[in-house]
Amino acid sequence: MPRKSNRTADPPTTSSPKGGGLRLIVDCYNVLYAPMPPVLAGLDEERLCELLARGPWRRRAVVVCDGQVKPGVPARSPVDGVELVYSGKQCSADSLIAKMIREDTAPRRLIVVSSDRAIQRVAQRRRAQVWPSDQLVSLLTQLIMARSEPQAPDEKLGVLNADETAYWLNEFGYHPDGKMDNDEILPEDRSEWR
Repeated sequence: MPRKSNRTADPPTTSSPKGGGLRLIVDCYNVLYAPMPPVLAGLDEERLCELLARGPWRRRAVVVCDGQVKPGVPARSPVDGVELVYSGKQCSADSLIAKMIREDTAPRRLIVVSSDRAIQRVAQRRRAQVWPSDQLVSLLTQLIMARSEPQAPDEKLGVLNADETAYWLNEFGYHPDGKMDNDEILPEDRSEWR
């Protein structure tokens, strides 16, 4: 049966990723519902895939979600190299992750990210590495902080035109005759201030 574009129920192949190295299987909703630092506020399926692609798991990560694609959520990963898989109606993400671990040809080269104890036991039996969700959250936070660059302003700041300059001068009480709104309360001879 050919795979559908929304990628439900068929486990991805994790046995021979491009570039070798450790492969990551992520229990998506387990990670998304973990406590988040402000820098990861609003993390969703799409952004999780994007962050994983920026890290050392590029081309070697599978993000597994429960159920079917929800409205407003991408059916596929927005980046190459990180698969976004939905378990489908008949299967839970936990069952699909367990199946992927059991069927992997090199489980010692897997990192399984989940705080679910049942998934952790399956992974440990196959001698895969197990990370609790908060460990991945911490690593993603470090990745963002290490690569954060100052944000460019939405608009390039430029020189004010004559009308804008006049508006702001007037707003701050400066008038074209050189007087300011508060001149009458200031002594002309400022020597008495010394």
